[in-house]
Amino acid sequence: MLASKPDRLKQKVKMGNTNTKPQLYNPENRAPARVLRKEWASMVIPEDPCPPTHLRKWVQANENNNNDDSYQFRVVQYNILAPVYAGVDRYHYCNPKLLHWGYRGRNILAEIKSYSGDFICVQEVEKVSAFDFLSEQLEGYGGRFEKRSYGHDEGLCIFWKQTRAKLIKHRCLRFNELVVSPKRDPHRYFTNNIAMICVFEINVLNKNANEGSSSLPNSGEKRLICVVNTHLYWDPQKSDLKILQSLALFDHLNQFLTNNFPQYKDNPSSIPIILSGDFNSMPNSGACELIKTGTVRGNHPDMLNYHQKKALCIPEQFAGRINSSYEILKHPWTNYTPGFSGCIDYIWYSNDNLSVVKVLAPMELEAYTKEGGGLPNLSWSSDHISIAADFNFNDQTLSNTTTTTLTSDNNIDDDSEHPEENNESASTITKLTIDDSNSNENNSSNSGESSSKSKNSNISDS
Repeated sequence: MLASKPDRLKQKVKMGNTNTKPQLYNPENRAPARVLRKEWASMVIPEDPCPPTHLRKWVQANENNNNDDSYQFRVVQYNILAPVYAGVDRYHYCNPKLLHWGYRGRNILAEIKSYSGDFICVQEVEKVSAFDFLSEQLEGYGGRFEKRSYGHDEGLCIFWKQTRAKLIKHRCLRFNELVVSPKRDPHRYFTNNIAMICVFEINVLNKNANEGSSSLPNSGEKRLICVVNTHLYWDPQKSDLKILQSLALFDHLNQFLTNNFPQYKDNPSSIPIILSGDFNSMPNSGACELIKTGTVRGNHPDMLNYHQKKALCIPEQFAGRINSSYEILKHPWTNYTPGFSGCIDYIWYSNDNLSVVKVLAPMELEAYTKEGGGLPNLSWSSDHISIAADFNFNDQTLSNTTTTTLTSDNNIDDDSEHPEENNESASTITKLTIDDSNSNENNSSNSGESSSKSKNSNISDS
């Protein structure tokens, strides 16, 4: 039987996979159930929820940039806690009325609206209750949803401001299709996790325009940007799987950009990359080491005993190019329940063509505990907090904007009204070979396209 989500998060603490000692809720301070029920009975549930987002502060990435509030685009990242997981048995410390999607949905919508993101990456999204609801209520936004491979009716979605960006190309990567050695249990790798890869054409803003200006886009200046949204597997006892999923994601991303965008093949820096999601990995984890440095050492504890003790590397096009936008805050916590608090959500970015302007800091942990033993609560309706970051294009990147974006030779479908028709095989799968053998032969990784080959398409831990 699958453990409840708070119990699973407690397992993360037991694994010791943290940068710093997690802050744990002390059960001795927990109010008795009868006291909670009395408090819940007298609690006034607002009809129009208003999360106190004004209490969260924006922190400048550059201390010398305190007076410059201009930025090119904003990314919001949020795991909103799917209704199917928001049961009273899992969140016993929360008033059951606050777990109903009727309340949580309106509260989450109000919070998302308040940040006015240009790109919004969301995880644990149910199609009807959440995606359709948010799509209807987020005026001026386009949206795309991808369901998990199997299991509960939840998945990922990306929303984007239609006045700022237009979807050009997209792909869904399903991690279930990992090719495993007969020596391994294949069910270990069938976790139903997915990733969305979306390439947008974005209007470049006037550098002198402030946030909220009514005349933002520069006429004729556009460029491409790749936004990736993912949700990696939760189980801390399968930390190697998170490494392999991250590895497959970068391999597939490289193949996708190489096959569809000639300028990327000639110059990987021509397309900025945002990688957002719930990675279920602490900052010192093997998955984060792989993303940030481009390699994970063979003796990393997260490699476990399932693999040969050899270093794994992402394609060289990404090595050393990916940073976390929250490094400036030393990765504050993003998930809080009675058993765990830590950073497992990230907004990564390509550091050679993007720079961070500012990030949205969480409040002090104690500010979230006033209403109970963890999240969700009356003010915040998920067990994760949202994070957000503002970015600028690097000056050199902007100077090449008009010559490196869309041309007639790129053969990119320009029909944004029916983006699903422009999806290059939404079910296309990266196949990741996992083999125990000591053979020197490479194990090929197929993208589902017979013509797709690259020097980085071989992924193996052998």
